[in-house]
Amino acid sequence: METIQKADKDLFVKFRDGKMTMDQLKVRLAERAFDIQFKCLDDLKDRGAIDPKFYENVEAFVPFFNMIYGANANYLDVVRDL
Repeated sequence: METIQKADKDLFVKFRDGKMTMDQLKVRLAERAFDIQFKCLDDLKDRGAIDPKFYENVEAFVPFFNMIYGANANYLDVVRDL
């Protein structure tokens, strides 16, 4: 509620009409408040910068993940250098 109260009319209308997600609304408010530019995950999805196969049907990638990193792998194994 606090985020929506801080929004300008144009941002609120975009959010209300479903043209913007809550994360995008927060990013736009921060951009205006601090005079910076950055993108959230929803921005990258909308622009096609991230292939949808990477955030849909993640369970299908588990066998490949296990093949590469092993069945007992954790997030540290993913971010380490190969």
